[in-house]
Amino acid sequence: ELSNIHAAASFFRGISHGHKSCPAEILDEAAIEYCLHKDTTAIVLVFPAALSLKPALDELSKIGEIVYQRSFLFSPKAGGALLRQIYMGQSWLDWSGHKTGFRHKQKSCFPFSGSLRVFLLDNFDPAVLRSAKEKIRQAYGLANHSIHITDSSEETLRSARALFNDNSVQVMK
Repeated sequence: ELSNIHAAASFFRGISHGHKSCPAEILDEAAIEYCLHKDTTAIVLVFPAALSLKPALDELSKIGEIVYQRSFLFSPKAGGALLRQIYMGQSWLDWSGHKTGFRHKQKSCFPFSGSLRVFLLDNFDPAVLRSAKEKIRQAYGLANHSIHITDSSEETLRSARALFNDNSVQVMK
């Protein structure tokens, strides 16, 4: 029997009905499993260059449901390591970081050490995702350097495994 209880990550984070909050490591693992078993999700990354969350949250809340979120303090160097993971396979990316396209992207998304905000988005219409991304980018006025939204279930899972795993985050840092 289906339950009408809504149990997003926020349900497990706070103290509810006298129960302790679920450990962050378990919530992270659950988010990865969610991406593994549900191919209709997307990871949204709001880079430190975007100082406010409001434009992203306003638009994302119109098109879908944020089922999980994390925030990380990333330096520009750690940001470069992250960009190598999320843009893996792109022609402008190289592992050495010597190509000007990569250096420009790194400096534009991570101009300083700052907060990288990550959201797991679900229950959205894929047909409206691209236009929502463009609206968010226009609101920030930073071209493609304010936000990234994954384009495939493979990219979503790769991003989730990189970001919702403390060992991976520490390696990037």
